[in-house]
Amino acid sequence: MRRSLRRFHTRRIQKRRVRNMLLTHQPTKDEIGVAKKTACRCSCPMCGNPRRHFGEITRQEKLAILKEKEGLCELKSPFLYLTES
Repeated sequence: MRRSLRRFHTRRIQKRRVRNMLLTHQPTKDEIGVAKKTACRCSCPMCGNPRRHFGEITRQEKLAILKEKEGLCELKSPFLYLTES
């Protein structure tokens, strides 16, 4: 991606996020700078990580636990294919 296009998209996204912030409050320069990198304004229970706030496990962990209970999890060595020859 060309530098000018990357800068264009960065400014476009930042403007959109600042416009969303204006619905609730007047953003500071620091908040505008953070809006460039992340859309999440805070880490409250509605916006933040559910694991931290509610102790939930991720979908990947749920599947791993389910496979382990059913006995479907087989351990394979990454070096197994090197020793077969």
